[in-house]
Amino acid sequence: MLTDKQVKALKPRDRDYTLSDDTRTRGQGRLTIRVRPSGTKTWEYRYFKDGKRCKKSLGNYPTVPLVKAREAASGLAARLADTGTVAEPGEDTGTLSELMAAYIQNLRDRGKDGSADEVEAMCQTYIVEYRPDLWAKRADLVTPGDVSDLLREHIERGVTTATNRLRSWLNTAYNFGLKAHYNPRARGGRSWGLQQNPCALVPRQSDYERKGKRVLTEEEVRDVWVKIARTARVGPNMAAAIRLCFATGGQRLTGLLRLEPHMVDFATGLITQPPEITKTAVAHVIPMSRQAREILEPLHAQALDRGTKYLFPSGQFSDGHVKPNSVGVAIREYRAQFRPDKPAWSVRDIRRTVKTELGKEGVSKEDRDRLQGHAMQDISSRHYDRYDYLEEKRQAMKVWEAWLDRVIS
Repeated sequence: MLTDKQVKALKPRDRDYTLSDDTRTRGQGRLTIRVRPSGTKTWEYRYFKDGKRCKKSLGNYPTVPLVKAREAASGLAARLADTGTVAEPGEDTGTLSELMAAYIQNLRDRGKDGSADEVEAMCQTYIVEYRPDLWAKRADLVTPGDVSDLLREHIERGVTTATNRLRSWLNTAYNFGLKAHYNPRARGGRSWGLQQNPCALVPRQSDYERKGKRVLTEEEVRDVWVKIARTARVGPNMAAAIRLCFATGGQRLTGLLRLEPHMVDFATGLITQPPEITKTAVAHVIPMSRQAREILEPLHAQALDRGTKYLFPSGQFSDGHVKPNSVGVAIREYRAQFRPDKPAWSVRDIRRTVKTELGKEGVSKEDRDRLQGHAMQDISSRHYDRYDYLEEKRQAMKVWEAWLDRVIS
């Protein structure tokens, strides 16, 4: 049987894995805990129904401690023995928690681990920790009023753009649930008993979606490059991640944080991001600038020496990677310490700054887009053009390397 100490000590791996709370009984189902690569630990009650494996989520550890999970599993086992089902009278299938878990797993099945991590983190931050009652509510009983109240609570706390993101992910998850029963490729063809999408009637707050215009000046780029490593409460790896955003020509932060040693080739001077870590789900090859090489070499050696999966391992989980919001916190720490009275900026403004400066240097928009891994949407690019444009990306990176070298020297 599991102990609380064992559960607390469980570490994430490359893939989900489960451990069973073995009670040495048969025919009563089994309490298990699923550990995800993000570090989330979810209790599940597993059982057989009509010869098929089934499971029911019981919540996340440590919000639901071991003793409570056992009590819930025991109650479900008794209900299963008495009625042949774990569902309460009138209950169709799953809770909001289970619907979101199924949607997150669907994202992972489609190679969209970055999106899955974002949804998982957003649910934990904005639903599980604030409205556990809603998280445990039957998905088909969630109303537009529930969604509106949830978003209103966060808006009143000062959360703006993130409420639109939360609404968007909930909306997409419910659309997934509505279609899942009739999709022949959906996992298990599960029906959620949904008749409507409760998010459809909740409007998106358009004024929270401000189009970014912030471009850092040369002085601002120089200042953060020099001082980020001297910022209190910002470690060397976090400083390296911020510098790498500049040094790689404004690549997406999520893709950089998920780099593994084998994706970096110093002999060819190339960084290769596989489809599963890119936003476009297409492999992206990035030429290495001199500044990027200087940042990556010690990170690469450190990862090999310590046996970590990622170049930017999480301080909490050696098999996980630093989360993007941690980098945002580091930038805010830098601004508070060194530039408290200056205009604010975020990590996504680095990408815009690079694109703007390369344009001033005469690099075409197409080459700038390809360097930064934008999806080319025209018919020719999507269906017929198989040229890799590596030489054009190399030339664009040389221009950026020279610009950055001049600015930070």
